[in-house]
Amino acid sequence: MSWGKFLLTAALAGALLTGAAANEHSQNASSQNAPSQNGPSFWVDDGASYRALENGIERARATLDDARVRYFGELRNRADFYCAVRLGGGGKVEQVFVKVSAWDDQIRGVIASPVEYANYQRGQTISFDAADVMDWAIKFPNGKIEGNYVGRALQRAAGL
Repeated sequence: MSWGKFLLTAALAGALLTGAAANEHSQNASSQNAPSQNGPSFWVDDGASYRALENGIERARATLDDARVRYFGELRNRADFYCAVRLGGGGKVEQVFVKVSAWDDQIRGVIASPVEYANYQRGQTISFDAADVMDWAIKFPNGKIEGNYVGRALQRAAGL
């Protein structure tokens, strides 16, 4: 896959680190407490940022199954589980955060962040494969966050 130049927002890079934690489980609360994607933009086009992005995705995918087992085994009533996935259409790609509600053959959840595309909207339930996950985070009510490997890697690469 050719990454080319990606316009990312600084908030996207660290959204899961800085987003407000919530333990609300309604669709409305889910979208209100989703990681923010507003913020100053920066270009990721140098080799170090590209490697940081790839390494973050690789680490997120390598630890995703363990995060799933832990969340659905012991944390479901004490934290929220988000997966970052890319939605596409018309030659455009947008990364969104999905609050995970179920995981069997596919991951199901509610889009928890703002969406620019007309064919998707915040609050919409979608399903996707684990292979589509770019990053994940488990957010606790006290603000602690596990995962977020891509966000952390991009923050380091951007010097934030």
